[in-house]
Amino acid sequence: MNATDEKLVVLFVDDEENLLESFTTQFRKVFTVYVAESADAAKRMLQGIGGEVDVVVSDLRMPKESGLDFLFWLKENYPATSRILFSGYTDIDDALLAVNEIDVFRLLSKPCPMRELQDAIVRAGTASKEVRAGR
Repeated sequence: MNATDEKLVVLFVDDEENLLESFTTQFRKVFTVYVAESADAAKRMLQGIGGEVDVVVSDLRMPKESGLDFLFWLKENYPATSRILFSGYTDIDDALLAVNEIDVFRLLSKPCPMRELQDAIVRAGTASKEVRAGR
């Protein structure tokens, strides 16, 4: 992205409030940032803003609905939105499901350096914009 490009819109979904605050602080100058503390809150937010999100970064393990279930819903309802799964507890079955069934753009482990996360978001956002443009 260069300075004339519009900011990517990113939604972070995680049940850890302090992590969401960290994402907001770290990335608000680079991206348009939304946060949600649960899959349900993220769904309401997406529906409220018309799904105009380039990238969703979701935790794997959350109360009530897993990140995998949420990202599957996202794929079905907002297929042009890129999906990144972020977790400290990924096993091989979760990874295979994420890649093979949910088309997750990237699977990142917690903790993850912020620069690595930012790079993954930029790449995922570029892919999302290309899909929307029909390329």
